[in-house]
Amino acid sequence: MVALNSYATIDEFQGIKDIDDIDWADDSVINQMLEDVSQKINDWTGHKFFPRVEIHYFSIPEDDDLSLWLDDDLLEVISVTNGDGVLVAAGDYYLLPRNESPRYAIMLKEMANTYWKCDSSGNSQFVIAVNGIWGFHNQYAQRAWRVATQVNKGGGITDIENPITVDNGLLVKPGQIFKIQNEIMICVSNSETTITALARGDNGSTAATHADDSVVYVWAPVGSIRGATLDIVKSEYHRRFGTGTTGTTTITTAGVVINPEEIPANAWRVIMAYKKDSIP
Repeated sequence: MVALNSYATIDEFQGIKDIDDIDWADDSVINQMLEDVSQKINDWTGHKFFPRVEIHYFSIPEDDDLSLWLDDDLLEVISVTNGDGVLVAAGDYYLLPRNESPRYAIMLKEMANTYWKCDSSGNSQFVIAVNGIWGFHNQYAQRAWRVATQVNKGGGITDIENPITVDNGLLVKPGQIFKIQNEIMICVSNSETTITALARGDNGSTAATHADDSVVYVWAPVGSIRGATLDIVKSEYHRRFGTGTTGTTTITTAGVVINPEEIPANAWRVIMAYKKDSIP
């Protein structure tokens, strides 16, 4: 078992220096905690800090507005299809904000000689399709995808091949999200020469063929979110035994064990820093 779309891996949890008396036979329990805490962070902040491929549909903006305001955090555009079914060229629009990620709007260029269009029936509602990689990362272009290895198979790999033959599979750890071109996968096991994915074409992406030497990228979640995930899981793990993350236990005069706080203060400050204003 691996944690799905988790913001930290079990290898990273094992690397925490101040954890004692861990029963590593509890791997499945720890992986479930990593997955559950990551989902809680999604709920608490209103963001999803992992990548997924989705098509979102939008209505034509009112008053001939050139800006199409999005309903979620957009990291990368795969395609924009106008209401008339014609692809909008990448050179015909800007992503907003221009110098930050994630993106919240697509603005047509004034000199592009194009505009948002209705479908063939004159309908303006939900006729514009934005296919992209959605999720939250505040340094997407610089930090989100790390080069790990390359496909190593003459003639390339098919769209159903699994495990995938690579130069060095040990550089992609179980539980990590990885991609080849626009196909996203989750590693469940590895070897020196292979990566085994939970499924081909995961997180909404499409399984595809990939040429020999295609680059394999590993997803690197926002660093502070990764740290918060590890802090909370460490706290929850110790709470199972009535101890705090400092190794102390609070016992009342009646002999009742009081569990430590569910969320360490530093982790909660990180969560609050990323919390959407619309989340209560």
